[in-house]
Amino acid sequence: MSGEHTPGPWHLCHHLKSAEKDKSCSCGYRGGIWGSDEGHIVCEIGSYAVPGEEALSPPRYDRPTELANARLIAAAPDLYEAHDAIDGHCAMLLKAIAAGDPAAELRLRVKDIQTLSRAALSKAATP
Repeated sequence: MSGEHTPGPWHLCHHLKSAEKDKSCSCGYRGGIWGSDEGHIVCEIGSYAVPGEEALSPPRYDRPTELANARLIAAAPDLYEAHDAIDGHCAMLLKAIAAGDPAAELRLRVKDIQTLSRAALSKAATP
């Protein structure tokens, strides 16, 4: 194992895409976050207690909270990439400021930063 995170993008399984899809599914699976290869689960969200072993299961959040957590987890690679890009933009801004004429560069980079940040946050927050 390399010790690096699974490359993104990560995807929500059918159950986690919306509360309606979660309620309409009858397979009994609670859902997971799939890696970009769509063949491996990065994270499983929730599980059903095994009858007679309920005390062995850790406490769970309510299902709407699990769905919101799943969206945030699935957005992790996008958030990581956005922050990495934002760091690069900030370095360019600092160079422009040091050169004495940052106005044009500042406008361009701020727009790029907003676009990256908004896209990543939208994936994390939008059901």
